[in-house]
Amino acid sequence: MRDLTAVAARLGCPWPLASRLIAELAALHEASRVTVAHAALQLAVACYLAGRWGRVELEAGGCDVVAPAAGLAVEVETGFVPPSAALRPRTYLAARLVAKLARCAREYPLQAVAHPAHVRLPVPRALATPPHLRGPRDVERLHALARTVSPSVDRESVARVNLVAVIRVDLERGSLTVVPLNPAPLRAPNP
Repeated sequence: MRDLTAVAARLGCPWPLASRLIAELAALHEASRVTVAHAALQLAVACYLAGRWGRVELEAGGCDVVAPAAGLAVEVETGFVPPSAALRPRTYLAARLVAKLARCAREYPLQAVAHPAHVRLPVPRALATPPHLRGPRDVERLHALARTVSPSVDRESVARVNLVAVIRVDLERGSLTVVPLNPAPLRAPNP
């Protein structure tokens, strides 16, 4: 987990914040709840969100990183595909993404997804559409897709998903690129 210290330094994350986050991530790693790759992405996202909205939480409400002041939950997707999905990796990743965001939509009104720079995420077009503009068929398709990896996901949570951004994390360069899908909710508060 000492790699996370290098990641924090590369990102310019203030040490008191980085120290707290690294300790939390190390505990999650010890409990086999996150991999080092996942923890590094969580750290990068948490440092970024803290710089914009202050307090951040890890693994809150079943979501990877949360900025409570923004009502924003960010899910980290490393791009891992299990052997059982090796012949349909894009479908698997898209389904997993919908299911993870639906889980976060139960508690947080805004969602984003973060991924490493070397992974191209298959974001379904309907998922990138604001919820009020999605039709019932779009919601049904997204729900059916999510149920392929998480049979317990409910239709209402899928309908509430409000994916406002995709965050590309380049750990080697220590940079994040935020691609807003619905920029209005992502504005930082005025000082």
